[in-house]
Amino acid sequence: MSVRNPRFFSASKLRGTTTRSILFLLLGWSAVTSFLLGLPSAPPASQAFAQEAAEPAKPKDGQQVTWEQLIYVPYKQLSTVFEKQKATVFMSYAEYLKLWNKSADQPGQPPVAAVISAASYRGKIDQDVARIEAEYSVRVLGKAWSELPLKFGDAAVGEVTSEGGADAKEKVLLRATGDGVYSLLFPTPGEHKVKIQLAARVRSSPDGKSFDLDVPTVGVTKFELLIPEADQAVEVTPLLVRQPVEAKGKETKIVGNLGAASRIGVLWHPKASIKPEMDLLASITNHTQVSVADGLIHTDAFLRYDVLRGELTQLRVAVPKGDRILGVSSNDANVKGWKAADEANRQVVTIELLSGAKKTLTLEVHTERPAPAEAFDVVGLNDNVPAAGIHALDVVRESGQLVVAKGADLLLNIEKLTGLTRIEEAEVAEAIRRPGSLAYKFYSPKVELKLTAKSVEPRVLVNHVAKLQFLDDELRSLTTVSYTIERAGLFELQLRVPDKMVIDRVVGPPQIKEYPVETKDGQTVLRVVLDMKRDGAIQFNVIGHVPLDATQKEQNLTLPLLEPLNVERETGQVTIFAAPAIEVLTDEKAIKGVQPERNADPNPPFVAGGTLASAWSFTRRPVEIPVKTTRRPTRLTASIATLLNAKPETADVRTTVTYHVQFAGLDTFQIAVPEALADAVQIRTVQGATIPAIKEKKKAEKAIEGWVTWTVILQREAVGDVPFEITYDLKPADVADKKAGSTLSWQQELKPVRAAGLPGEWESKAGKVELSDVYGEVTVQKDKALTVSADAAGDVLEAIDPRELSLLSQDGSLAYRYYSQPVSLKVSAAKHEIQEVVETVVSRGLVEVVVDEDDKASYRCRFKLKTSERQRLRIDLP
Repeated sequence: MSVRNPRFFSASKLRGTTTRSILFLLLGWSAVTSFLLGLPSAPPASQAFAQEAAEPAKPKDGQQVTWEQLIYVPYKQLSTVFEKQKATVFMSYAEYLKLWNKSADQPGQPPVAAVISAASYRGKIDQDVARIEAEYSVRVLGKAWSELPLKFGDAAVGEVTSEGGADAKEKVLLRATGDGVYSLLFPTPGEHKVKIQLAARVRSSPDGKSFDLDVPTVGVTKFELLIPEADQAVEVTPLLVRQPVEAKGKETKIVGNLGAASRIGVLWHPKASIKPEMDLLASITNHTQVSVADGLIHTDAFLRYDVLRGELTQLRVAVPKGDRILGVSSNDANVKGWKAADEANRQVVTIELLSGAKKTLTLEVHTERPAPAEAFDVVGLNDNVPAAGIHALDVVRESGQLVVAKGADLLLNIEKLTGLTRIEEAEVAEAIRRPGSLAYKFYSPKVELKLTAKSVEPRVLVNHVAKLQFLDDELRSLTTVSYTIERAGLFELQLRVPDKMVIDRVVGPPQIKEYPVETKDGQTVLRVVLDMKRDGAIQFNVIGHVPLDATQKEQNLTLPLLEPLNVERETGQVTIFAAPAIEVLTDEKAIKGVQPERNADPNPPFVAGGTLASAWSFTRRPVEIPVKTTRRPTRLTASIATLLNAKPETADVRTTVTYHVQFAGLDTFQIAVPEALADAVQIRTVQGATIPAIKEKKKAEKAIEGWVTWTVILQREAVGDVPFEITYDLKPADVADKKAGSTLSWQQELKPVRAAGLPGEWESKAGKVELSDVYGEVTVQKDKALTVSADAAGDVLEAIDPRELSLLSQDGSLAYRYYSQPVSLKVSAAKHEIQEVVETVVSRGLVEVVVDEDDKASYRCRFKLKTSERQRLRIDLP
């Protein structure tokens, strides 16, 4: 079968042949999908017609009729057949019938792979564990290795066994699929019986003992439970339809049927309590832990009763008046219930037990109350005074231990101590032992301990390092603040922000949640909020700036320093950096709280090139450092290195003009070139120089005294060395009188380019900047076939040895230097013919000839020679 996208194609019978085929055009994917996927559906309406049409119709005279037939389904919607190109399927009618019959033979699929028809649970209580055997009757409806999900929750799964199935050797498998979720895998279809051993924990509470079990929902569920205690009242959830069962000995047994449920809960307790005997006699060991933290006083008392005579069924405990009772429980006995009643100086809690205790019993009582601001009592049961602490009533003797713990942010002071003895931490019972707490022991409830609790104020130490850098239009600040928080933690750190200072950002560890800046009562505070209450070391950087007036030549201000608030001790260091164009002066008579610092970091924090103006350190507040800033004028000098490379027919010149910009930066520079070379020069920055790129180059319209000025504008201001490279070619003129032995001579006047200052016009915003100093060097290099000579005009150029050159290479033929501009040098070059040189000279030769009896001669030639040939020497043989 094939599914195609074209609108339709014809597979009809050809006229004049004996075979034919029928084409169906099916529209609608729902109908097509039914027989393609084998799903049952109604038979086609045209099936009978198509079967009848399968046999060719014969007329009465026996002649066969030639015809072709197309069947469209659905025929009534023929108008839409050719509109839905993507919803058409084409096939022969024989293929259609084959698929249709195949789908009709397939039976309906079951809705589920497996069904639990019945479940049976048989349980037995073994101390604190409920052991349950679950048996399931499962009918597998699907194929082999069908899966059945189960959920048992917190119950532990033990052994799994199975019976039934087509193959007895194949066992049912249990697979864990999640937390308390499993799946049964059945190897074969049919009936299976599966047994699973389960174990659930038994919980104890004042209402009795109980356990819960998550089970699969089954229509028929049987439940049995055996409790090894007599006369127990058992409650089963969901409601149990019980069957009468006789218990044997000290046992309680229930049997019944449950409804469909996903969880079974069982609770049991004795039907009646045993009355206490009248001659009860008991002593108590009281282990009390008192914890003062978070504004509350928590008291946890562990009262261990030792029954000396009789049986305990009811307990009475004294609790301070006003305490909130959080809970009363016991792991040794079942507490039926408790209630508290107010008396004159105390609360009395009465505890009813479900079953009596004849030997020992430990009772836990937990209370809390708000911590007062004044002194409070911790322990003691004295006459005619309010009760303090938790103490047992109706006992012959009480002794015990007391542990007082506090929060890390509190400090406890002892106001009064009576009847208590301090003990080591190792002597304290493990149930109430707390590191760093106060531990006491006592032998009578008539004791007294009065305490006061005060909040521990955090001890905050700060190391403050501030780096300030003066730029043209702002004062930038980088402050590194290192906090050391002791005793108690803090949720936020506060710093006072100076006037006019803008906080840009705070950079620190991930513990910093946010850093809002708030202004209140004329004071600006930076709040560094932490993600939680933290102590220890915390370090972060605060970056800010103070705007300055770039047009002012002088400004007076006090250095803006952040001030950490609520700190015990602060030490700090202040370093001041300034751009070369700014001079920072400190008024030493007006400074407060600082002294000079010699070990300051000389590296500027923001912009490279800043110099360290001053450094200070302080150990106390207040700190004031008034400064005065003065803008220095730009100082411009230049060094000029000119190289003339003489060649036989031409000469090229390369000049490097390096401006030395000090103090304030410049973005505009001027270079003067001879008028004859104004259009021939090429100006560019020196390759590898770390200066801004050239933005624009402009040539002056008019020459002044034979010189044309080029103006070079950079993309931004530059400070330091700014080198430019100027190159051009000289066209030497022939000389009429040729020197003896020379074939060609030329001479040319070299005028090195001049470095110029700024006239103060529109070219630069720096205004007028004069060139304060200039130094230049000139060297002449030549081809080996040339002889060069030079004549300097005037005494400005000084002839020097090439080895004295500092700006140029020292391999030139002629070298000059100068300290003023302009200079001129007339260079002459002469080319000589090259005389051939003998390459090999033989100074001695020895030839030996030996003639043998056959008239054959052997030669040995030895020569002593000198040659300039390096690797090969030509020898001519006769």
